[in-house]
Amino acid sequence: MNTYAHFAIETFEAPSANFRGESELNRTMLQKLTRKVGDDILTFPFISSTSIRNGFREGIALEGGTVNRSRLKTENLPMVTYAADPDPNKYNDDLIFGYLVVSDNNKELPPSWPSVLNVTHAVATTPYFGDASFHQSPGTPESSAMKTSSALFHVEQSFTAFQYGLTFCINDFGSRSIKSEIKTKDKDYVTKVFKQDANPNAYRRLLTVIGDPPKIAGNHARTLFSFEPKSLVVRITNRRTPEFDKFDPILDTAKRLSPTNLPANEFWFAGNVVEKHHGLLLDKGVPPKQMFENPSKMLEALFEQTKGCIQ
Repeated sequence: MNTYAHFAIETFEAPSANFRGESELNRTMLQKLTRKVGDDILTFPFISSTSIRNGFREGIALEGGTVNRSRLKTENLPMVTYAADPDPNKYNDDLIFGYLVVSDNNKELPPSWPSVLNVTHAVATTPYFGDASFHQSPGTPESSAMKTSSALFHVEQSFTAFQYGLTFCINDFGSRSIKSEIKTKDKDYVTKVFKQDANPNAYRRLLTVIGDPPKIAGNHARTLFSFEPKSLVVRITNRRTPEFDKFDPILDTAKRLSPTNLPANEFWFAGNVVEKHHGLLLDKGVPPKQMFENPSKMLEALFEQTKGCIQ
């Protein structure tokens, strides 16, 4: 039976802004979506799941993991480069984030690989109220080695935390076989079985990066926003779905714990929710060994508790 990890993570509050360089009317826009709250429809900034996945990939590389895809930061446009053909047994990011190969040059590996990690957008916990600031970029004189002209630009800003969710099957870091359709030289398709090796180190690195991520947000973002967890809840269960709303306040999820609803022994809590509501969590039946004030310490303990799922 498979074991799944369902996360809800809330970051700390901080000012967020997005500097995108030159744009239409020199406006630098926060990405936003609408959400119904009570009887109101409000606008909330969000950080895309793609940004989160890319940040996690860079974090895994910083933790010593092998990554196939990397950003070319010397280019003017967003571009990536690949070290080699995809290989989930060799590269942590090919295993965790999956891939799709359009060409049919590589016959030794499947043309696509399912992503182990599933990520939501990170949505602000505070609506956007139209906060903005105006700036002027400096110009340069004719004698300067680099010549730029001065420009006025308009920056949307928001002081908020963000909340997002993650889900993955821990067993998918273990050895498994995946069937894939491979095109032959005659342009026929044959079914081939690919073997994946167990990789507990990739699982450990992913948990480490969740607790201590690198820079996540931004198309050319120059505003520091720490994406580390302020509070987080994890459910370790055989259920494929979490049965709790990953965008509800984490304290609300804790209040729903009961033997007839959400079994408390499947939940792990860390961060501010433990610091402020330790007594409530104990009363709800959360085991003390599954409550931590420090999220990274909790993720280390979670790895030790669940690494046996990786065979």
